[in-house]
Amino acid sequence: MSSMIGVVGAALVGVAYRAELMSYVTNTHQGLSALYATYQENKQLKKIANLAGIRAIRMWQTETDIAELNKAKAAKKQLPATYAYKVARIADAAADTIQLDLGSLDGVKQNDAVLSLDQYFVGMVTAVEKHSATVGLLNTESYMTNKGIAIRAENKASTFGIAEYDANAERLAIKKIPPDALIKKGDVIETLGGDTSRYRPGLKIGTAASIEVSPMGLSSEATLEIPEFPTSHDVFVFIIAGP
Repeated sequence: MSSMIGVVGAALVGVAYRAELMSYVTNTHQGLSALYATYQENKQLKKIANLAGIRAIRMWQTETDIAELNKAKAAKKQLPATYAYKVARIADAAADTIQLDLGSLDGVKQNDAVLSLDQYFVGMVTAVEKHSATVGLLNTESYMTNKGIAIRAENKASTFGIAEYDANAERLAIKKIPPDALIKKGDVIETLGGDTSRYRPGLKIGTAASIEVSPMGLSSEATLEIPEFPTSHDVFVFIIAGP
């Protein structure tokens, strides 16, 4: 009799154990299912948040582009009617060049002059593809090596000098100013131009910052203050169009 009771007891323990085990497995499965559902929900929410973020960024970029384009249109109205101009977007910028989103199919040519929206002469087109153009920046050694730009002071026809890159100062400077040229500190410096020059006349480069007599004493030299370009705020530029 006692042995039978033992067998029955063992059986009941086994049943209870299996019931508990099944309950544990069921609860674990439900827990894992709930955890997976939460994971999937969070994953979807993250995807939605990412998409919303991308849309917000794109909207901000669009709004910024529209604002900058309106700024460019307003600045274009202030340009002298001497030349025709194209508005180009800066697609990329490096230390000594910028890439524009206009190319040969848009009428851009090598040696076209490029102006900032503040109407400063900032560079020249050095290479042209069908849909893009590379601009060598004026205030860089890589573009100005072995080059000189004949200049004058604005509204002073008798002034003259040559803008060259000063490797020691790492900036443009005005050299070979004749004693009677009358360039003074604060004068706005612009290109002289001429039939044999690749640079059109009257393009504003910067401001004469200081005047000193050259080491030989036969001419004067001037440092040239040029606005920083490009900055993070520069989005568009003007290309001077035409022959």
